[in-house]
Amino acid sequence: MIGSIAQTFTLPGVFAQSLGYDADGIPFNKTVLNDENSIAVRDACFITSIDLFFDYIDLNTNQNYVRVELRDTRPDGTPGSVVVGYSSKFLTDSDGSAVGRATATTRSNFRFNSPVYLLANKIYAVVVKTRSPLTSMYVSELGKTDITSGKGGLINRPPVIGQAGGTLYTSDNGFSYIPIPTKDMKFRLYKAKFDTTANEIKLRSKLSKLAVNIGKLNDGIPIRTFNHSPYVLVKHANHGMYGANQKVVISGVVGSNGTSLLGGIPIDQINTQKDAASEGFVKSHNVLYPFQNGYFIKVTQNASSNEDGGGLNVLATSNLQFSNLYTNLNAINNEFTRIDTKIKTTSGTSLDNIFTNKLKVLDTTHSDYRNTGSKDDNFNHIETDKNIYFDKPQSILSSVNSTFSTLDMNIIMNTASENFSPVIPIESNEFNIVNRVKLLRNKVGQSPDDSDLDNTYLSFQNSRANDSDLLGEGDSDDTNKQEKVASYYSSLYASNVDHSDYVTKLVSLETPADTIIVKFSADMNPSNEIDISFKAKRLGDSKNINNQAFENFKLNQFINETNFGQFNSAENFKEYTAEHKVGEDFTDFVVRIRMKTKNESYVPRIKNLRIIAVA
Repeated sequence: MIGSIAQTFTLPGVFAQSLGYDADGIPFNKTVLNDENSIAVRDACFITSIDLFFDYIDLNTNQNYVRVELRDTRPDGTPGSVVVGYSSKFLTDSDGSAVGRATATTRSNFRFNSPVYLLANKIYAVVVKTRSPLTSMYVSELGKTDITSGKGGLINRPPVIGQAGGTLYTSDNGFSYIPIPTKDMKFRLYKAKFDTTANEIKLRSKLSKLAVNIGKLNDGIPIRTFNHSPYVLVKHANHGMYGANQKVVISGVVGSNGTSLLGGIPIDQINTQKDAASEGFVKSHNVLYPFQNGYFIKVTQNASSNEDGGGLNVLATSNLQFSNLYTNLNAINNEFTRIDTKIKTTSGTSLDNIFTNKLKVLDTTHSDYRNTGSKDDNFNHIETDKNIYFDKPQSILSSVNSTFSTLDMNIIMNTASENFSPVIPIESNEFNIVNRVKLLRNKVGQSPDDSDLDNTYLSFQNSRANDSDLLGEGDSDDTNKQEKVASYYSSLYASNVDHSDYVTKLVSLETPADTIIVKFSADMNPSNEIDISFKAKRLGDSKNINNQAFENFKLNQFINETNFGQFNSAENFKEYTAEHKVGEDFTDFVVRIRMKTKNESYVPRIKNLRIIAVA
């Protein structure tokens, strides 16, 4: 921009039409207001647009561009650098005549990008920038003729804007401003007039594929086949598809060694017909035997070998399961406005409550924790800009698992004065709920190593099957045998991830001890357990402690105190002590605290951990 002109101004305080809301959140009745209970407020209003009056406009291409800004001011009253609102446009003949000359009454309206919230009795500046040095504006000048009043008198005083007059400034660089105390810019501001009836914003979670690249997450080997079995293992961390009748869309699987086969299974039996992240897919798999970090699918052909593969570009759809929610609205309110927020959610599934045994039969006794695809019948009011904790897991379902929005949010905006409105800042043109709501989940445990699973799997194979078919003992039907193997293998994964462990560093003692005492404070729920175990290097034992198995405390082995306090209420920590006499003197030891839950919305919390070794 070649240059700019600026005018400072203040807005007067306005008298509210209402005192706002009482202690119960009910708006005051406007009919009872009088001079005694009406109040002048600091907040002025929302400015929507401004009229400017140009004397001459350079209508040449690109020279007719004008940008208008509302800015703060510096302590000395000059225009500052913070832009609180802006508008811009290319001027046309409507802003001036064909020869570029306009009259003092010809207005050019500039609507700001959004209503600008200005405080009363605070100095602001209107800054006008042009690309042409020829473009000029109408101003008033002391001692000159008033051409707008029709009386032709002299201008003998500056205009009063708000509680005081303003000052006109010019600038060549947009930073340093030179005052012209005898002149003032001609402009007109427009304020918003708000509807005092409540208005509701309805937000719905988008039906989305929610596709995740499980190929990159698993180093190119997200798929595992099993010899002589149609059951295919999919490694998919925190996929959220733990409930009954869940489906998944998979794409991008490539064969091994440049073929179209993986473990002898044609890859088009694993892949869907279209990309998992695109619209309009027509094929899906049933999710079988799910655990935290994976599940099985069943294809139509048996594998001819055990094989890991799939490639780096494998996509799979997911559900988003969460235990708490944070509505990041950053709303702006004053004493006259209020925002009410309410939500509907869809039930999720706790990992520990989907199956009853190693054969992974659906557990119908824990329906409260199991995703039935059911959505709340009614909206529940929540507080904004704070964590909201649920007493059971919730889920946003992918479009392959739902035909309806699985998370609804209604935002009710209230005002008791036409001058004010609650404000929800939106950085983009589209209000995207994913950017405004944080979904948080308690993740329980970690995945086991594949090597450990393979060893366990081989042990199971050798003990329960005598041939290469990976058959289950006593089964007469191959299909049942294959299913039991897949089911049992899934349980091996699941059994390793139903808890979270805290393991201490190796502690070496100068003086041998024979007893370990563990003290801590814990906030727990009836669905929680805490197991305590240890490793100890006895005197005279040459075995490396890292190669030893953990031993359970014999006394107070697990902690399960009835405590119905919820996380969104006051913390309820209680002191616990577990003591175990090892029976032999030891010099080195490690303690493991294992935290378990049947409902992932309630995980045990521990603080003030102390571990003492005594003789």
